[in-house]
Amino acid sequence: MKFSNIMTITLVLLFSSCSFVPEYVKPKLPVPEKISTESNKYLDSKENPQNISWDDFVKDEKLKKILKIGLENNKDIKIAILNVEKLKALYGIQRASLYPSLSTSADMIKKRTPEDLSKDGKVSHSEQYDVTLGISAWEIDFFGRLRSLKESSLEEFLAMKESHKAVTITIISEIARTYLNYAYAKSLYKLTEEILKSEQEIHKIISKRFELGLSPEIDLIQSRTRVESIKVELANIKNKISLEENYLQLLTGNKVTKELLPSDLEDIDTFKEFSPQLDSEILLGRPDIQFAERKLKSANANIGAARSAFFPRITLTTNIGSASKELSGLFEAGSGSWLFMPQITMPIFDPRTWYAYDVAKAEKELAIANYEKAIQIAFREVADVIAVRENIEYQLAVQTDIVNSYQRSLNISVDRYLKGIDSYLRVLELQKSLLLAKQKLIDLKLLKLQNAMNLYKSFGGGINSIN
Repeated sequence: MKFSNIMTITLVLLFSSCSFVPEYVKPKLPVPEKISTESNKYLDSKENPQNISWDDFVKDEKLKKILKIGLENNKDIKIAILNVEKLKALYGIQRASLYPSLSTSADMIKKRTPEDLSKDGKVSHSEQYDVTLGISAWEIDFFGRLRSLKESSLEEFLAMKESHKAVTITIISEIARTYLNYAYAKSLYKLTEEILKSEQEIHKIISKRFELGLSPEIDLIQSRTRVESIKVELANIKNKISLEENYLQLLTGNKVTKELLPSDLEDIDTFKEFSPQLDSEILLGRPDIQFAERKLKSANANIGAARSAFFPRITLTTNIGSASKELSGLFEAGSGSWLFMPQITMPIFDPRTWYAYDVAKAEKELAIANYEKAIQIAFREVADVIAVRENIEYQLAVQTDIVNSYQRSLNISVDRYLKGIDSYLRVLELQKSLLLAKQKLIDLKLLKLQNAMNLYKSFGGGINSIN
């Protein structure tokens, strides 16, 4: 058979390849088309938070610097990047299997034949030298098995890229959350110190009244208990400050200096306000959902590979070379050699093939379920964050009014005390009430900042700016 005929047959087989991968059909959304926002209609716009980079979303300059440090040094992000590189290499291996591997070899054989095995009854020596260049066991992908596996491997690689994005968003959110918690703890510590000072002043007055027989002992005991309880609370808050700082250092690779830490919650600039569109389809861009869909596409491609296992597998081994009894004659005229060895393997009875096909179908159904579940979880996260949003604004407004009311009452009481109408104890009690109201206001301010961060994260904020 001429070499040109061999190449013709090979090319026909190669380019007439078919595929048994099922047509991919994206599952329907298992959630309503619109995110319910009866009390938050003002949110529904055409703005896509996924196009807002974290650098634009975060206004606080200290937090920006910490986030940059974290993205450069966080170990979870580094692990995610390495996993992407690993899957990229595995995809390269699978893609390379579509093409023949060219190799060369050189052999030398020296042989001694004893007298009793020699034809002429004498000891003989022989040598043989071979050099070959060829293709060994190249599978011609006539039924698309290798291409199905390549497609599956590609989707696994792309899924891992989405996983890297998800990890990055989570780390950004976690650093911001820890930064806010640290600032909140610092604010709480300052306020609790003021409350302690107020309670100590009250305790002094009650002690004097007890010494004069004007207050019962129970009042003195209760006052002393409140003072000690607040001291314990101060110690707990101090521990919380240390724990939040330690966690922030872990997230950023121990690279955050004291200068970058906030002094309190009031020291923090707010996040960028945005009004996201509320179509459920926007959630499909979230990296966790993209990850689930890539896994689904990978499982779909594996069905094609499992189907092709029912059909013949064709491999080709071929080479050209030179052989000679003497090394000097290895490349002389007439020493050429060639080999053409196609092989076809036809499955007849192998139950494992059927079971492998069943496994592939089951894995696809599992991937569909995981994809739908990821969408449902995302929908709930967004709905929960939005539902809380307006309630926070209402609570902040009410609590601000309460603080203002206590402040006015305190001002009036101080004025009355200076005129000899109110006792100093009354002034201190109002001062303590004012401080407690301020503490609740700080709680709500933290909740508002956290809600803004959660809203950004739940929509997959900034994913289009993550490489």
